[in-house]
Amino acid sequence: KVKDKEEHIAHLVRYITNNRDAEGDSDHKVGHIITRGFISTDLPTQVQEMKWSAAECVRSKVPINHYVLSWKEGENPTNQQCEEAVDVFVNHLGLAGCQVIAALHTDTHNRHLHIAVNRIDQETFAALEINKGFDREAAHQAIAIIEHLQGWVPEKNARFSVGPDGELINNKKQQAQKQRIPAAANDFEIRTGERSHARAAIDAANDVFKEADSWSALHRRLHGLGMKYTRVGSGAVIEFEGEVLKASTVSRLASLPKLQKKLGQFEPAGEGINE
Repeated sequence: KVKDKEEHIAHLVRYITNNRDAEGDSDHKVGHIITRGFISTDLPTQVQEMKWSAAECVRSKVPINHYVLSWKEGENPTNQQCEEAVDVFVNHLGLAGCQVIAALHTDTHNRHLHIAVNRIDQETFAALEINKGFDREAAHQAIAIIEHLQGWVPEKNARFSVGPDGELINNKKQQAQKQRIPAAANDFEIRTGERSHARAAIDAANDVFKEADSWSALHRRLHGLGMKYTRVGSGAVIEFEGEVLKASTVSRLASLPKLQKKLGQFEPAGEGINE
């Protein structure tokens, strides 16, 4: 609980930036200090600036957000990479131009960067809202961008990643959208611990939808996997081993609208498909 904004700011900045000797020895707790958005250049005055700015916003009791970016053991970001990480993180949260005090801590096996950012707009002195209140989502996205930009190894089960063309991928959402196998095949996997033929075929089908350049080619390749793609109303289904699956559950690329955008107006499988 924060009783006083100015006291909170002083305490937080003191924790983030202390134990750094006059020579800036990187073997100490604080290896590198980063500041953004201040008029002054010395830290004590910057802290005072942050206090004044926070005091101007009477509607926000706690306008200072505190984040920690932690690297894996053995990963040693340079000062330049820390500077870049702070800029990417703050900008992605929509807080560009805000006051920031950050410091790299080196006293554990994992290098970690503390970031204190004052969410007060320096022109209007209003508190800025991050990503419509979903600041953790924005923070996870920023982490994925930093990992991709600087080449760090993502955490297992990371919420977001960056695709080959630079787009942000919601891994959790994509995992939820992954293909579902028929109930019988799922029971088989639970019972035996082995991969079912159904999962193998559906995994392979994703490449079919990605690589197909015509409806006839798509139908023939699916037929080779024991599948049949059929239009039903405004959507499509895939018949496989006696099961009827919604096309988009087999592959996110298999929905009828996406395929028609890629291949043109739907064409059913011809009579000679079995030849």
